[in-house]
Amino acid sequence: MNTGFRDDPRLHAYIDNELDVDDRAELLETMYEDTDLRNQVCELRRIKDLVQQAYFVPPPPPQAHASRRGFGQRRSIAACCAVLALMLLSFAGGWLVHSREDAASLTDHLAGLGAIRLDTGLGTEAAPPRVLLHVATDNPVKFAGTLQQASYLLNKGGRDGIEVEVVANAGGLKLLEANDNSDYATRIREMMRKYPNLHFVACGITLHHLEAAGVPVDLIRHVRVAPSAVEEVVKRLRQGWMYVNI
Repeated sequence: MNTGFRDDPRLHAYIDNELDVDDRAELLETMYEDTDLRNQVCELRRIKDLVQQAYFVPPPPPQAHASRRGFGQRRSIAACCAVLALMLLSFAGGWLVHSREDAASLTDHLAGLGAIRLDTGLGTEAAPPRVLLHVATDNPVKFAGTLQQASYLLNKGGRDGIEVEVVANAGGLKLLEANDNSDYATRIREMMRKYPNLHFVACGITLHHLEAAGVPVDLIRHVRVAPSAVEEVVKRLRQGWMYVNI
């Protein structure tokens, strides 16, 4: 068991999304092998959210026409959190050239996002690219950025059979709330209809804590619920997916 991260300030930096790409990759690789470390990260994330909730000052009452129910105005208690394999389809002529250009562009784009893929020894380099986007904060800029990145990847890598999954936990779960007044919900439904290779996943531990606090969450239809966000991340890393923390 690797204990290099035990009681390490980098755990807190990871939870606060302040780790650089190299340190984040090292931590994810360690979590990949160490179940106890994954549990420790989850517990630290839970404690942080409890502290934030204790000091949270509720917003003023909404206006008559701006009332929203559910998770939208509540700070969640959450669990923690944690492919680049860009080859071409065997098509001839101009299609093949264009596909190569798209693959190179997509590779550069993912590298610019600080994407991480662990060496699992599964030989995924020749497989269609698979990308996991992770959002864990209630931040409209990150919500919009997550959907923008998903659309870009699917449009750019469609010929290569790219697969994209968005996993949300903590405040990020608000992105997946089935709210008729939410532009995000409307856009996600449209994207689900347009891209059969796009999937959205909610953290089951976040949902459990919200329900225990009396805040039921109505998720967008066809959103899958995973046991936890960190387990989903580790599972995908083991399968050779590329991980991007939004």
